[in-house]
Amino acid sequence: MSTENSAPAQQDRAQAFADEHERIQHRRKGIGGDIPPGRSHWGLAISGGGIRSATCGLGVLQALALASRPPTSEAAADAVPVAKDSLLREFDYVSSVSGGGYIASFFISLFVPGRLRKQSTSQSAAADAYDVLAYQPPGRMHRRENLAEAPVGKGPMSWLRENGRYLAPTGGGDMMYAAALAIRNWFAVQYVLGTLLIATLALLALIRGGLALHWHPYAAIERDLRSRHSAITGSGGVLCGWFPRPGCCCGWRRAGQRSG
Repeated sequence: MSTENSAPAQQDRAQAFADEHERIQHRRKGIGGDIPPGRSHWGLAISGGGIRSATCGLGVLQALALASRPPTSEAAADAVPVAKDSLLREFDYVSSVSGGGYIASFFISLFVPGRLRKQSTSQSAAADAYDVLAYQPPGRMHRRENLAEAPVGKGPMSWLRENGRYLAPTGGGDMMYAAALAIRNWFAVQYVLGTLLIATLALLALIRGGLALHWHPYAAIERDLRSRHSAITGSGGVLCGWFPRPGCCCGWRRAGQRSG
């Protein structure tokens, strides 16, 4: 690539980084934060993997919320302390996929003003968002408990813990329901497979009976097989077969009896 073509590209890249830095600075001022001079922007990536990755991502977010941020020379004049200056506030980007998006979307939703507290501002909502991740322990939700008077972190974390059990959110009742569904589905599968198997065997039996009635060489083979079966099992054995008798295609016949 020539120098003439690369120079505009580098200028565009530098302008894009400058615009992105300005947007991040605007966001941080809006939530009461600051960017230390000379510090690069940080991003947090949460991988996929279902509820396991969501649980792992929650643990990482909680650990970052409880960790202290690195010391800075000076804070912005209009900055408001957020969650005791946790390390989590240093991240400006979050990227997630699949199960990681479950916990990432939960975390991002906490920044919406008015979600956790009525008539909250962007700065107070951000402070509450970081406090939610730093709340320990999550506990459980109780119907008689007034979450409006509880610490800001109790309600969201309890809700997340209860609804994270999406397969059995209510406990034993859902487990019994899931077991009943599994048993019903098992019988349904066996019914479908059994119907196909019986239909196939019935079709083969009809073909066998038709051959025994209308094709004499095959009828002789049937009689020979019947006589051998009688010799092996004795006269008391029962043989189910198709017999080339006029007006009859199939029937039960005791081995040892001779056709008329």
